[in-house]
Order: sequence, then C-alpha cells, then structure tokens
Amino acid sequence: MAPIKHCNLCDIEFSKPYNFRRHLTRIHGFILEDYTEYINENSKNFCINGQDNYINSKNFCINSKDNQNSIQDTYETIKCSKCNKILSNKYYIKKHEKICKGVIDKFSCKYCNKKFKHEKCRFSHYKTCKKKKELDANALIAKDTKNVESQQIAQQTANTINNNNTTNIENQNNTVNNNTVNNITVLAFPSDGDGDFEFDTEHISEQFMKKLLQKVQHPQFKFNNFFDKLMDNPKNRIIKKNSPNTSYSKIHQGDDKWDYGYDKDIYKTLTHHTTVAAFNKIENTRENNKAMEFYYNLKNFESYVKEVNEMDYDSSEYNDILQRIKLIVVNLTKKWEELDIS
Repeated sequence: MAPIKHCNLCDIEFSKPYNFRRHLTRIHGFILEDYTEYINENSKNFCINGQDNYINSKNFCINSKDNQNSIQDTYETIKCSKCNKILSNKYYIKKHEKICKGVIDKFSCKYCNKKFKHEKCRFSHYKTCKKKKELDANALIAKDTKNVESQQIAQQTANTINNNNTTNIENQNNTVNNNTVNNITVLAFPSDGDGDFEFDTEHISEQFMKKLLQKVQHPQFKFNNFFDKLMDNPKNRIIKKNSPNTSYSKIHQGDDKWDYGYDKDIYKTLTHHTTVAAFNKIENTRENNKAMEFYYNLKNFESYVKEVNEMDYDSSEYNDILQRIKLIVVNLTKKWEELDIS
C-alpha cells in the first residue's frame, strides 16, 4: 500500500492517517493542525525534494529547553485532565472526557475504597462490607421516608383486611406453627443490613447444583429454581404470602411470632440473602469440581447472581426479579398449607 502520510520532521512514512497523527503527538508533541501550520511557516527549512529532511537548528531543536516546553504545552491540550490519557486530537479528548471516570483502581471496593489484588477477593468483600450495608440500609430508609403517607394508607388497608378475615388468619397461624407440630425452628426474618443472617443450605446437595447448572436455560430461571429449592428446608420458610395482589406478606419474627411486612422492603432483603446463599453453594461446587466442561455453566450462573446482588434497587429489571420471587412465595405458601392440612 502506498504511504499516505510523510513526517517532515523525522522522514518517516505512514500508511494510515491515524498512525501518522499518533506519531506526531507522542514523538513531536504536535496535533495535526499545529503540525501543518508549523510546516507551512518553516517550509524553507525543509528539503522536501532531497533525500534528507533537514530542519534548521535555529528554528526547531528537539534538545532545546524552549522547544521542550512548547511540546509539553501541546501535550496538555490533548491529555485527559481526569486520567492523564493522551489522545491524538482534541475531538477524541472531548469525546473521552464525557465518559472518563478518572484514575480508578479496578480491584478496589467502590464503597470503602479498600484495595484487593484480585476481582474475586473484592467480590467476596462485598458480602461483608460495612459501608455497603450502611448505604443499602440508608437507601431503604430514605425511600421509606418519602413514602410515609402511602405506607400509612397501606397499613390501614392491611388492618381492615385483617379484621375482616379473622378466621383465615387464625387458620394461617395454625399452619405456621411448625415449631410445635414438627419440632422445627424456623429462622427469624433478617432485618435491614443484617449481615449475620444465613439460610440453611445443607439440604442443597452437590448433585442438585450439577443438575441446576447443566440445564440449558437462562440464569434467571436457574436462580428461581435455586430459591425454590432453598425453601424446601422448613427452617428457611421465613415468609408467607397468600395473594399476589396484596402489598404485604407475613414474615417470621422468631418464637412462632408472625407479623405483616411491606413487600417493597422485605423482598429486597429476601433476594439479597438468597444471592449470598447462592454464592456460598457456587463456591463449594467450584472447589469440588475441576472439570472444564462444568466451568462455563458455573461461571455463567455466578455472573448472573453477582449482577442481581449489585443491581440498582430502582431499576425495572430488579423489580421484575422481585415480582418473580413474590409469585414463587405465593405458590409455595399454598403448597405448605396443603401439606399441613393433610
């Protein structure tokens, strides 16, 4: 391919304009417009038709202090002020600065700025990061404060339903008394920011995880199947919901005491601790299985669980996940009640 650009300063030819502009920037400290202007002003000092391109030392001396300063000034005009990245012209700098986030340590915690050597270490840290938990709790509190009036109305509605359905509630209290009938201690529903809560996952076998990961389906369905399996353990049945049309569910407070909770709050907490339980089983499965054909499915599911764990609470996608979990709870509640009655 015939050369497209020729550098008159050092007699080098380039086949692509981009390489020529980058050469001017990094070697000579010029952007293309300034280079063209300089060549036009000093055209007499260049032997264009000769074999060598000679630059008059009085007009252009690479080693002179004055020229080094001018080169440094040129660099400043095409260097990003946030991350110090140098681009070939002002257009790309303006385009880059709109999305530039500055100098970021890619393995540091975005909440407490703690640094790690690997992404896996940082991701594990998110499960116990106090700053992250504080921010999540404050976000929920702030959102609740804005919706005080709507919550009060919803509470009044819930009280009315409670008074009109006394018989149904008594039946529910009989069915949820698992401690007395089956000698099983149901876990207490975790409060906001409760980092010590853990679902009981001993019943989720390695064989189940293998079958779950080998299924050819979207990770979202695998996550729903994992939650369904998690609720197979009576200890984990910390929530009950009889109808998808209500805004409240019943949550276990401990000692066989159940109370109503606002769906917008409790399903975020429930989903968060479900992802933590999934992470733990994923880690155990990875340690016990080194087969390469198993690695891809495991990594795919792990990435989706990580995405759910860090997803924006206000996003429509996260709200869709909560709605699916809510419907699963409704269906499971009906099944639990049928088993208790029989």
